[in-house]
Amino acid sequence: MDKSEEDNIISTDVDVKCDSRVDQQLCTLPTWTLKELEAKKNHLRLSQGKTHGTLDAIRGRLAELREDLTKEHQTRKESLSERIAWLEREVGSRQHLLSCHFTEQEIEELKVYVINNPYLRSLLSLRNARLLQTLLDYSILPQEDGESTTGHEE
Repeated sequence: MDKSEEDNIISTDVDVKCDSRVDQQLCTLPTWTLKELEAKKNHLRLSQGKTHGTLDAIRGRLAELREDLTKEHQTRKESLSERIAWLEREVGSRQHLLSCHFTEQEIEELKVYVINNPYLRSLLSLRNARLLQTLLDYSILPQEDGESTTGHEE
């Protein structure tokens, strides 16, 4: 071995008196060249880089999943809010019609007027189709006392 190779070798041989078996193992550590140590260091850095890359990818995917879950929750919440508002409007329309207590003649005249007026019928169907349907079926809606609005007993 020439002088340059001897300089590149890191020796762990120590002139220490080893008393126990553990000490004996520590005293006989392997000998590596600088190139071997650099190769091991580079290998560890590459492994660390891959690990960090994998962790970053996992963190990114978790963030995407959280965002998707938040969007889905918001969409469902908006949909439920819309349905609740629609149901509240429908209940209000029906209660309003029930509270009006039209006579049979008034109901028939209103139905004829709506049926014979295509503009009004289309406007009602666009604005509140449920109200139009309720209006056309009004004569069969029960009143609070159990009688129909037409005055006929069921």
